Amino acid sequence: MFHTVQLSKQDPTPLYIQLATELTKLIRAGLLKEGTKLPAIRFLSSQLSINRDTVVSAYKLLESQGLVEGHIGKGTYVLPLPSNSDTPPPSSFNQICCSQLGFSKKIFDEALCLEL
Repeated sequence: MFHTVQLSKQDPTPLYIQLATELTKLIRAGLLKEGTKLPAIRFLSSQLSINRDTVVSAYKLLESQGLVEGHIGKGTYVLPLPSNSDTPPPSSFNQICCSQLGFSKKIFDEALCLEL
């Protein structure tokens, strides 16, 4: 399933954001169901020919979005999708929404995201 993940090193979007976006699509499409263990960081970085820190950053981003939960020594697991009624609008999180993910304004310049 993870062979379908497409990352482009020519794309100006950081690879960890590309990876997080691809994994979010798989989760929201129901291809990665609640309780599914994501691949180990070293395995996925090897499969995608990217640095392991890129995978770590993508997993942390997914965790901050409430889509996965990491357990030291056990792995990272998909969480149940929150129902739409329980999720406040992204503006209440002080986030900029890009595609399926929201990013903290502390991390990314709002003008840059809007330009992209």
